[in-house]
Amino acid sequence: MGKKAGRDPGAPKRNMSAYLLYQNAMREDFKSINPGMTFGQLAKYTSAMYSELPPAEKETWVQRAEADKARYLHELANYVAPPGYDPKGDAIVSTLQKTGRKGKRKFLLKLGN
Repeated sequence: MGKKAGRDPGAPKRNMSAYLLYQNAMREDFKSINPGMTFGQLAKYTSAMYSELPPAEKETWVQRAEADKARYLHELANYVAPPGYDPKGDAIVSTLQKTGRKGKRKFLLKLGN
């Protein structure tokens, strides 16, 4: 499998959802309460805790996510992509490069006949 196309290091970081903001903020607290949890168990526990949040507390995380989205949209509007990158900062790769070695061989064989 080939390497994934790169991203412009100067491109704005994507906005995070309310759940991801909650997960990042609470991860260390949950780890200290349950030090033996694996990564997967910790993710399940965090998900369960987020789904049990009261609506008022969940709304604070939603507001933080909306603020982060506004930040992202503002940075994206001011971002000028360098050559070789699309307006969101992803590298532009031609379809021939995407096909890989076997795809190129098939393509070249078809041209030869």
